[in-house]
Amino acid sequence: MPSTLGKHRACLFFFFEIVFGEFSVDKAQKAGKRTSVVPPKRRGPVLRVNDDNDDWRRIVRNFTPSYFSVTMGTGIVSNTLPYNAQWLYWISVVIFAINVLLFITGCIISFLRYTLYPEIFGAMIVHPVDELKPDSTAKLNGAYHTNSGGTPCQREKPPRNRTTADELPIEDQALKINMTQVLETFRRMAARRAKFQGRANAPNLGGGISFTSLGLVVLDEIRFPSQEPLLDILGGSGAYATLGARLFLRPPLSHTLGWMIHTGNDFPELMLDRLESWDATLVVEREADKPSTRGLLEYEDTTFGPKHFTYTTPLLPVHDNNLKHTPLLTAQAYHYLETPQGMQTRLSTLLSLRKEAGALDHPLIIWEPAPYACKPENLQPCLAAAQHVDVLSPNHLELAALFGEYPAKAHDKATIEALAQRMLDSGVGQDGKGTVVVRAGENGSVVVSRDLPPTWLPPFYTTGADGRQHFKVVDPTGAGNAFLGAYTVGYLRTGSAVEAACYGTVGGSFALEQVGMPELVSGGDGELWNGVDVFERLAEYREAVGLGA
Repeated sequence: MPSTLGKHRACLFFFFEIVFGEFSVDKAQKAGKRTSVVPPKRRGPVLRVNDDNDDWRRIVRNFTPSYFSVTMGTGIVSNTLPYNAQWLYWISVVIFAINVLLFITGCIISFLRYTLYPEIFGAMIVHPVDELKPDSTAKLNGAYHTNSGGTPCQREKPPRNRTTADELPIEDQALKINMTQVLETFRRMAARRAKFQGRANAPNLGGGISFTSLGLVVLDEIRFPSQEPLLDILGGSGAYATLGARLFLRPPLSHTLGWMIHTGNDFPELMLDRLESWDATLVVEREADKPSTRGLLEYEDTTFGPKHFTYTTPLLPVHDNNLKHTPLLTAQAYHYLETPQGMQTRLSTLLSLRKEAGALDHPLIIWEPAPYACKPENLQPCLAAAQHVDVLSPNHLELAALFGEYPAKAHDKATIEALAQRMLDSGVGQDGKGTVVVRAGENGSVVVSRDLPPTWLPPFYTTGADGRQHFKVVDPTGAGNAFLGAYTVGYLRTGSAVEAACYGTVGGSFALEQVGMPELVSGGDGELWNGVDVFERLAEYREAVGLGA
């Protein structure tokens, strides 16, 4: 019978076998198991298993890293549990102290392990992660599918050559996998950065904020005769103008799109999540004791024709003072929907804030006159305010209303040209170098500047010979705002008002195709809005109007 000391030595040896994961190749050879190590296909350090079997280094070499990690974790957990007795608490403190000691000891042994046996660490670094899966787990990684008869079958996998990495203990393999994932993350980040480097260096779109709309964000309720109302539909000039710009600012350029929204205590979280998914620089100002800006849009029929809109809650506008201490204060371009009187005040405030922040350059200002302020008595204030903006853009109905023309004349292209020219002649922009862009519905848009005679661009969706709208046109709400957001990005990119109007036309077309916002789907190679690549549509439109693909 073995002596008591022999029993104790056997138990102690078994303990080290369990704790440190020791299983020598020598014993495996005696048991008749395969122990050959196939040289790796890739050049790298070769791991020699279980040399120096008879000294203390066997413990260091075969130490299991996960052991002290697990014990440390259990010690932390035990110390954070609630206790109803003080003595239980002190027991947990003792356990925690023991785990700390084990952790420190484990760290020292692990350090010695990778110092004395750098080939272990080298094998984990050099060999790919797919070659680290042990044979015992290969079956678990087999993919299963169903054949045409519905019978499950296993997909056959080609035999894989073993490498020295296959001989690593499972804990080293797990560590290798984690390290490989971290390195792979950085590799993909670098590849993504390189992929978008060309777009990031697009003309006039630097690393700062390129565009910010200071219009409203409104939650609309839309009603049709004899139908259930549509609730919480995102709308407002700010939302649609931001949409137009975002269409042409794919990530990472989407970060140059600034968006400040002023919400109440009832703004839906799901809506906020959707806005964040646009990957813009979003600044949210939330009122805890006020409702969000809401509106009621009622259509007289189901053709999206005659309609009536009213605000149902007090407005929560975006104030220029709120741009302080945000990156939006130094944006390259701003979009406003404002009255003539309010426009001059807001511009003065904006430029003063920018000067205080050290932004001395003059931003591009796009002004959309508020529809309710477009009446003859506001014509002179409008012309006065236009001298301080770079782009003045009423639609054809608002333009006619400002000059007191009959609504019927608003659809006449010659009348639109003449009124736009009168606006331009009165002075638009600094030194009269600004541009008038009239959004004219079914007639498209017309661009007029000092160096550009009236230039018409057709709409993307044209009306049929029978007078019917294109079948993809669902709701025109917000299309004009989206036009201006896209126009601004196009102008910053190209410096051409005509090219910018092409961007605007295409941007507005996406707002026409549904009630509310179009659907964004991001794929591996780009983005699709309503299933369409925006730049492909732009190329199609440019070719159609004779500007080339």
